[in-house]
Amino acid sequence: KLILLLFIPLVFACSSDDKKNNLDGFNLNGKVKSLKETRYSAVEKFGEPVKRNIELQMEYLFDNNGNSIETNQYSIEGELLKKTKFEFDNDGLITISNEYNELGDLERQYEHKYDDKGNRIVASEYSESRELVGKWKFEYDDDGNMIEQNFYNKDGELEYNWKNKYDKLGNSVYESRYDENGELEYETEYEYKEFDEEKNWLTKIGYKDGKATEIVEREIEYYN
Repeated sequence: KLILLLFIPLVFACSSDDKKNNLDGFNLNGKVKSLKETRYSAVEKFGEPVKRNIELQMEYLFDNNGNSIETNQYSIEGELLKKTKFEFDNDGLITISNEYNELGDLERQYEHKYDDKGNRIVASEYSESRELVGKWKFEYDDDGNMIEQNFYNKDGELEYNWKNKYDKLGNSVYESRYDENGELEYETEYEYKEFDEEKNWLTKIGYKDGKATEIVEREIEYYN
């Protein structure tokens, strides 16, 4: 699930004005400089979702063109666990993502391929020793929303499949994961509660079986 959370926002990486950039992958509006997301476990008290424990903290940094500069994952104590840096081609597309551990050692490397619309369609995952771990393949709807992810191991066998549905604003409202046999492992519905002046969401609540199980909060900083 954590890998999925890291992958979803990195769908787009074009800097040209007529193409999508990383902000589209986050469904963000405006000149975003940084995005911080904190995910909490949640329970319901008196019919209302209530935050419990921090589960994940992420920070995403962008340049003036809306392209990713760096992604950082922190522990619940706020200590850096992972850092991801990116390499681009002449068209502004991310070609390689390098993921480092808390000591600065390379742990994972991803090579990306795109279609002519700037949608990432394949990400090949390699270990620190450049051995193939597996491949991610992505599918999109006519609006450019990622509706399906498939992960294949190094032998080309399907291990996981994710599906997403979106609202009219392009926010994900439903996510499900299936195993290699097509059996449903989990499904989550999302509700959005708060938005800023740029119409970017600030609070998201995840529900499983009709009960709130997670709350995600955002802090967004914009370029002047």
